[in-house]
Amino acid sequence: MTKQTSLKMKCALAALMLGLAACSGGDWQAAETGVSSENPEDILNVENAEWTLVEEDRSPSPLEQHMDSRGKVHPTNIKESGSYTERADSMGVNEDINFRVLRLERQMDAVRQDLAAIKPKLGLMPPKTVKHDMAHGSIEPMKKAKMQHEAAVKDVVKPAPSNSGPLRVTGVRTGVHPGKYRFVMDVSGTPKFSYELDNAEHLLVVELPGTEWDAAAKKSLGGNPIVSGYSAEKADDKVLLVITLKGDAKVTMAKSYKPNSTYGNRIVLDIAPA
Repeated sequence: MTKQTSLKMKCALAALMLGLAACSGGDWQAAETGVSSENPEDILNVENAEWTLVEEDRSPSPLEQHMDSRGKVHPTNIKESGSYTERADSMGVNEDINFRVLRLERQMDAVRQDLAAIKPKLGLMPPKTVKHDMAHGSIEPMKKAKMQHEAAVKDVVKPAPSNSGPLRVTGVRTGVHPGKYRFVMDVSGTPKFSYELDNAEHLLVVELPGTEWDAAAKKSLGGNPIVSGYSAEKADDKVLLVITLKGDAKVTMAKSYKPNSTYGNRIVLDIAPA
């Protein structure tokens, strides 16, 4: 017998022994349970049979975790959730929106009526006097100091006295300039005036309404080729100033000026040959 034939016989013998062992194990299991081992469900359903089932260790899915968390905060699972629901119902949150708006409008109308009834009474109430006593005195010294300060400021910034009386011409100044003659009237306030030139009569008439004349009423002005003199006279509530001319002339400027660092209010007339 060759070595190859001997090896084949050993392998066949081993396979035969394994088959017998399997058959004997199945017969033993059937003898112990009373059922054939060919059907696993019958084996599990045997009465008084003790079997250990191995369960799968599986973690809950994200959806299952979300539903579990949501169930924990559901109003039915929260303490005193019923009282909140009852309060909400009593407030009318489930009421139709039109009825809610109507109710609010009625409430606002009631508030307006109450305010209208209270407003006249508020106007009759005397002003409230605030008395504030401090630890080391009262508020009265502070009020007194404030009044003294305001009085001092008024004395420093005192408005200029208003001229309640009529405007007054306080002086006349004249001067010869190249190509013109200047006639200036100093006045006590902001003046109003008008003038009329008559070259036929060689007169320049200036009207000053609401004015008094305190300067020289008449004066001769020689030494110039344009003006010979002037005279002022009162007529009702105005002054008429008549300037006598030496020939035909023209008024190149007639303007009132506000005070500056040198002069006060004044009227300036520039007269030139025509």
